[in-house]
This record gives sequence, structure tokens and C-alpha cells, in this order.
Amino acid sequence: MTNVERTGRRSLAYSAWHRTLTSAGRPELGFLDIDWIEFCSADGCKRRLAIMELAFDDGRQDGKYAGQTEKLARDSNTPGYLVLYHTDTGGQLDAVRARCLWPTPQADFTTYTPQRWATVLFGLRTCHPLRTAAQAAQQEAPHSHSWLAKDRYGLNVCSVCDEIYVPPKLTVAS
Repeated sequence: MTNVERTGRRSLAYSAWHRTLTSAGRPELGFLDIDWIEFCSADGCKRRLAIMELAFDDGRQDGKYAGQTEKLARDSNTPGYLVLYHTDTGGQLDAVRARCLWPTPQADFTTYTPQRWATVLFGLRTCHPLRTAAQAAQQEAPHSHSWLAKDRYGLNVCSVCDEIYVPPKLTVAS
């Protein structure tokens, strides 16, 4: 996918059709659209960095179901997040609330400015095995231990800097 939105619209035809598939009046198939997968785009890496359930923050989404996103994240050993976004009257992103689903589940959301959320996203790319130390040093984002390796003692460590891994927690943006 390019960095430019291609059509500016989303068809709901498949979703509407899928919801008609029933047996004896009961839904037989579950359906979840996968909203967002962050991946590393450096040097052809394409490594998954995070799986996200994304929803517009209309004040009713705090309890949004994200169980399948959490399971997919856990099963693929990829961090998972529930991300709620808000726009200003001009339709521009003005706030993001997020909580980790896996590996360190959080009950509460953390609120971010768009700029701070971008730092979190770039932080996911900073540290994983396919990145060299030089590539990581060029990143402007803070160090994030998103990808793990085992050291000779079996401890989870950062594959780039060898620091012992502490599961990430989203923090309140200032």
C-alpha cells in the first residue's frame, strides 16, 4: 500500500453480505475486519510490529470488543492494541486513546496527541532483530523493545542493544 489514501472511501458490501449468512435465523459465522497492522518498511524488512483494532472515539467505544485482535496478537507473538481516534471539526486527527491488549494487557486507555502517538508507532520500529544498530541509531523515536531474542541464560533481551526486556506499557503523554 502506498503512503497515499487511494480512494477515500470504503465499501461495506462484503460486510453487509456476510451478515446475511444465517442458519435457522442464527448467525453461523463470526466476522472481524482487521483494522490495522503496523509493519517495518525499512530495507524490505516487512516484519509485523503491531496488530490494532481501530475505532472512531465517539465516547461509546471504551468497552469495544477486541478479543479476536488480542488472540491474533498473542498467537502471532505481535503486540496488540485497541486504538480509538478522534478528529476535530475539520476531520483532522486531534487525539488518540490506546491500550495494550497483549503482551501486557492494560485496563485503562492512555491519551496521546497525534505527534506523541506517531512517536509510539515509530518506536515500534526501533528495535527488532532485522534492524542493525546503525539503523536503530538513526531513529528519532525512543527505544522500544518490541522484538525479543533469548540470551544464553534464556532471558528475553533486546536484539539490538541486549538490554533485558521489560514489557512495554503505554504511558500518559504530556
